[in-house]
Amino acid sequence: MTYTKFKHWLRRTTVAALIFLLINTAQAGTAGGDIIAPRRMVDGGEFGSSALFVYSEREGYTGGAADCTPGALRPNSISAHYTLPDLRTVANPIPLASTPAAGGGTTTVDIIVGGRRYGPSLSVGSVPKRADPLSGDEAISRSGETISCRVFGSSAARRLRDGWIAYAHGQGFRDTTGKAAGIAFDPYPVPPAEYPYDHPINLNMEFDRPTDRGDVEYLATDSRFHEPVWTLTIGANGDVKTPDQVELAFSIYPGAQGTVLRTSAGEPVDEAEVIARVRAALIVTMSKEGLGQVTLPKDFELFAPDTVYMVSPLSGFEPPVEYGFGVKAGLDTTGQPPTKPIITDLCSAFPACINGLK
Repeated sequence: MTYTKFKHWLRRTTVAALIFLLINTAQAGTAGGDIIAPRRMVDGGEFGSSALFVYSEREGYTGGAADCTPGALRPNSISAHYTLPDLRTVANPIPLASTPAAGGGTTTVDIIVGGRRYGPSLSVGSVPKRADPLSGDEAISRSGETISCRVFGSSAARRLRDGWIAYAHGQGFRDTTGKAAGIAFDPYPVPPAEYPYDHPINLNMEFDRPTDRGDVEYLATDSRFHEPVWTLTIGANGDVKTPDQVELAFSIYPGAQGTVLRTSAGEPVDEAEVIARVRAALIVTMSKEGLGQVTLPKDFELFAPDTVYMVSPLSGFEPPVEYGFGVKAGLDTTGQPPTKPIITDLCSAFPACINGLK
């Protein structure tokens, strides 16, 4: 899936994600994650580009600060794109995400993750990547004035840390209700080879209310396919108490199962085994307020050690394979029901199904 195809896929699937950030649950809730590039699937050409999407909306504010605007605020009221680690501002504000619409013109991109809709999102697309070890780009969106006024915000970024890492985060404060979402997507060309396939991920969810909802989805793409190679969605409510109450969905695209993505013995990857690995690793703890906190062990290996990824030698008539990986997530503290529930069968690999667009 090339970046152009990814934009069209994003239009159909309307997705987004959040940054991994540890914060004080007495002050704020969060949902986010990061995904680290496979360590052996090195960049086979130019560093290329990445894409970031963010969204924030403060629906209400019940705090008593005299200098803070009460109630709802305009979505994405503050936004910026800047480079890491020098924090150089590239754009302020960030433009709305848009894709070509049927019949001409463009349409804005909403965000759907875990069956919930966020949007319209802001977009930092096709950002040139830099090769220095600490480099990266970050996009932020806030709906609120300052932290003292309980802003609601999100950010998404990608940077180099022993290989490229994409991460995203959504944040809301106890006196605030609203939504936040983002996506970080990183494509790059890979040379032909059979690669040992390791894809470490991280997860952090912390909640302020039993009705809060967090969802994080991890995915990989391949320019040989029009859909993600695989997707993993993790979702939970604020009243979660055990790993069994965390919702999991994992699917592999049929065209890649057992061929591109397989075991070293040539067998298909067992989807149920991946879900079992994730569930066994989930850590659910309780805050002092009795609300759930959901994490995974640091740099959790999603796939078994014998998993391989096949990039076939080129025939001379095919373009280089472009591999991509990303994370998307959303935090919703409005207490509203989801647009659609998480779909736990093959449809979870086709987010258009989640949107009811099939």
